[in-house]
Amino acid sequence: MTLPSSSSSSIYGNSNTWTSDQDMETLRLLLIDKERERQSLANDLDVAARLGLVISETNEALHIKLGQVQQENHDLQQALMYATTPREQLTEELDQARKDLDTFRLEMDGLAGQLVDMTAEIVESRSKVSVYAKRLAEVEHKLTTTRGMNQHLQSLLEKTLLSQKQSSSTTSHLVKNLQADLIKIVTENEQLRHRIVELEQQQMEGEDRLTNMAAQAQDYAALLEQAQNTIHHLGESRLLLEDDEEDDGLSNNDLSTISSSTGYNETITKGAVFSVEFRQEMQKEIERNLQLRHEIRHRIITADPPTTTTTTETKKKGQQGLKALLADRDPGLSMLASSSSSTTTSTTSTRRSFTDTNKKKARKNDPTNNRSTATPVLHPLNTLRPATFLTGFNDFDHQNPLKRPSFLSTMPRHSTSSSSSNISTRFFHRIASRFDES
Repeated sequence: MTLPSSSSSSIYGNSNTWTSDQDMETLRLLLIDKERERQSLANDLDVAARLGLVISETNEALHIKLGQVQQENHDLQQALMYATTPREQLTEELDQARKDLDTFRLEMDGLAGQLVDMTAEIVESRSKVSVYAKRLAEVEHKLTTTRGMNQHLQSLLEKTLLSQKQSSSTTSHLVKNLQADLIKIVTENEQLRHRIVELEQQQMEGEDRLTNMAAQAQDYAALLEQAQNTIHHLGESRLLLEDDEEDDGLSNNDLSTISSSTGYNETITKGAVFSVEFRQEMQKEIERNLQLRHEIRHRIITADPPTTTTTTETKKKGQQGLKALLADRDPGLSMLASSSSSTTTSTTSTRRSFTDTNKKKARKNDPTNNRSTATPVLHPLNTLRPATFLTGFNDFDHQNPLKRPSFLSTMPRHSTSSSSSNISTRFFHRIASRFDES
């Protein structure tokens, strides 16, 4: 089979025709090989037929021999009537002949099976030859279609090359932009890291300041307590000296001495415990300390990474409670007012107790009074508040200054009176206790 070629065809078309001619030559060679195989199969069939004829002839000869053997067997059986030993020999020979016949039959059955297989192979080879012929026709049709497809693919290849050039230029531009963005991100990241380092240093400085401030506050509270104790002891010593003098030199004018002693006591306990200016300065200092502590605690809480959702929620609640407590300064002022009122009530109660004791002493020293009266017990003057009430640093720990109770948790729970307590103060105390537990 030859393919037509035109003088105006390109080099690519000539190469395609050359490949198609090669395919046709290979197909022709395949057909020649298949024809040779068919001829060899036909020769094999002829040989098999001849073998079948030979086998049939041998089978007929064997049948003749078998008839002869049967005749001889019959003769021998008749001869057995006369002798036993030759009869046994004949039976052995007959058994051997039967075995030979069985083996011959098995061989004949094997040959028959081989003949059947050969006939099946011949049929299959004929069907394969027909299939190969159909495939040759299909290949010729595909060759004609591939010529058109090659031309179409060549045009598509030119288009794809142009599109690839355009896409490569756009991708190179995008890669350059991405590199510039990455450089900007790296620089910003370095700036953020430097900023984080600075914030950490500031946090460490704030913590050091907090520890120093806490130590100073604790020293200040200790000094205040020492001052209050000295004032308290001085007041008690003066009262005891006055009582001893009254016991030695009491006479008929006891009422005048009692009035003078009560007046002296009034001079000691008269007025507020601390002045208004001192209280205002202490209140301002306490507010400053609370604000500093709250800021440092807020920084530490925001800087620490959240371990679980529950811890973050509790920290947020504590921060909100501290903000609300620091924003609302009215409870602290009411506490200071209540402290001043409690000091005044305590002074009046001490005055009454002191006058009662003086009257009892006068009755005891009076000769007209024959009744035995019990010696009164002098109650200590609890007019001064401890220094921890003003500062709130009674349970401060230098090792872990952030895990101490808050300022509001150290304040007394009943500000105005034991009977009527404010709802807002109780609410703030509950929030402070929860924050301390967390």
